[in-house]
Amino acid sequence: MVTSIVIAVEGELDEHILRKLIDLQRTDFQIAAVFGRKGKQYLRSIAQGLNRASRLEYPYILLTDLDQETCASGLIQNWLSGGKATSFVFRVAVREVEAWLLADSQNLAKFLHVSPKHISHQPDTLSDPKGTIIDLARLSTSKQVRNDLVPDPRSTSKVGKNYNLRLIEFVHDVWSIDLASQNSPSLRRAINCLQAYP
Repeated sequence: MVTSIVIAVEGELDEHILRKLIDLQRTDFQIAAVFGRKGKQYLRSIAQGLNRASRLEYPYILLTDLDQETCASGLIQNWLSGGKATSFVFRVAVREVEAWLLADSQNLAKFLHVSPKHISHQPDTLSDPKGTIIDLARLSTSKQVRNDLVPDPRSTSKVGKNYNLRLIEFVHDVWSIDLASQNSPSLRRAINCLQAYP
């Protein structure tokens, strides 16, 4: 039996990561709609409504970054003052979803054309995983990788012009969730949560 679900994410990269997680862990789930894609503050502004809706409509799955907040449980409590519904799956990437990509260090190193020795085996401990990926891209032997991921010094952007497109390609074509889950406790918890959902 197929269950329709709704997902909510900060942005495009997060959406593709969550879609792949669901595709691999829950073949009985079918994504009916995607909410968010407008950043973390917008996602926070709709979280209470999604929590309430999950009691009445579809199961909802929300994915957000911990960023500089202290702990995932504290973030969830701050966002959902009335408590979380059992039908609402609320997952927090520590500290950003990019840590989950860094957790597959061997494949990411090949994809970025850098030495694996430059990639941490404990990505959940990094304070700025997105910045880490950009710094790795600066070391790349591939001019295309550098052009896509590293921001132009004349730009105010924090990421390169094709940052999302290039990493979405990695998510779909290369990223091994099994390998990544061995190095990222927050990814492993997300997988366990999806697998345990009724």
